[in-house]
Amino acid sequence: MKRITVIAALSLLLPMLSHAGGITGKFAPPQGKILMFIGQDNASVGGNGKYHDGYVDNVGVPGGITHYIYFSQGWTNKFKRVFKMGTVAGLNNETEWAAGPMCLKAYVDSPLLDRCVIHVSIAMEGNNEDRVADGSQDQLISEFVAFVRDHQEHPFLIRIGYEFDGKWNGYDPENFKKAFRRIVDALRAAKLTNFATVLASSGGEQPGTFEKYDPGLDYYDWVGFSWFGATNAGKTALAYARKVGKPVFIAESTAFRHYLNKEDPKKVWKEFFERYFRFIEDNKDVVRAVSYINCDWDAQDMWDNWGQTRIETSPVIKRLWQEKMTDPTFINAKDNPFEQIGFHPGARTSSP
Repeated sequence: MKRITVIAALSLLLPMLSHAGGITGKFAPPQGKILMFIGQDNASVGGNGKYHDGYVDNVGVPGGITHYIYFSQGWTNKFKRVFKMGTVAGLNNETEWAAGPMCLKAYVDSPLLDRCVIHVSIAMEGNNEDRVADGSQDQLISEFVAFVRDHQEHPFLIRIGYEFDGKWNGYDPENFKKAFRRIVDALRAAKLTNFATVLASSGGEQPGTFEKYDPGLDYYDWVGFSWFGATNAGKTALAYARKVGKPVFIAESTAFRHYLNKEDPKKVWKEFFERYFRFIEDNKDVVRAVSYINCDWDAQDMWDNWGQTRIETSPVIKRLWQEKMTDPTFINAKDNPFEQIGFHPGARTSSP
C-alpha cells in the first residue's frame, strides 16, 4: 500500500521534474534570477520626457517596463474611446483608452530607461484577432515590426493577445492562433533578433486552456499569466510551463483592491506583498520575470474599485519594497539586465 502511494506521488511529480534544471527560453535569466518589470501607463511608470513623477522617479529604475498597444483600428470600446484607423494605438503617439496615457516611444526615447527590457502587450479586442489572422491588419503588424527594428538597442518581450482566455477579450481560439503566428512570422521575416514572445493567460484558466490556444511551441519563448492574489491563480499556467519546459513571466500583478496611500502599510504588506513574494519564491524553478502594476486604478475610467497600488505613495511600503529589491534575486536596471539575459545590443539586424 505504501509502495503504491509513493508511486502515485512520483507520478504527480514527474511533469514538474521532467524539465527541472532545463527550463530555457530566449532572454530568460538563469534560474534563481528574476527580471523586475513595472507598468502600466506612462504617468504611473514615469521616467520619460512628459511624465516624471512615477515609480522610476520615486522608487528606482526597474529591469524592464511593461506597456500596452492595440491592434484594433476603427474599434470603439465600451468607454467610448475610438481607436484611430491606420495606426497601432499606444505605439508611436500618445493615446488614452480609459487607462491612462500610453506611448511606447516615450520609453525607448528616454535615456533613463536605456538599460530596460521592454515588455509590450498586444491587445486585439473587438474581434480584431479575426482581422489580424486574415491579413486585414497587416499594416499594423508592419508598423510594429518597424518599431522593433528601429529600436534594436532594447530587447522586447512581446505578449501577443495577452490574457487570451479572458471573457473580456472573447478571442476565437483558432483565429487567435493564426493571428499569433502571423505576427511572429512577420518579425522573423524581418530577421530581427531583439525579441522574444510570450503566450499568456489571465491566470484563472482551467486545465486544457493552454492547449486550446497554443499557436505551436516554436512560436513562443515564455509562458505567462496574471496574478492579482487569487488562491489558485496561475496554477494551470505554471503546470503548463513545467510541462513544455519554458520560463514563466508573471506578466501582471498588483495589490488588487488595496489603497497604498490610505491603508495601514504593515497590514497591506502582510496581506498582499508577503504572499506575493512567497508565491514567487515557491515557483522559482520556472519563474524568471514578474511585472508589478504601479497604478492609481480608481483615477482611470476603465477600472472601478480596483484600488491605488502606487508604491511611492506609502513611505513604509516604499522602504520595504526597496529593501526587497536589494535581494540579488531581482534584476533591476543597476544589475545589468541585458547581460543577465544574454542580449547584446551591438548585434544589430535589419530587414532585407
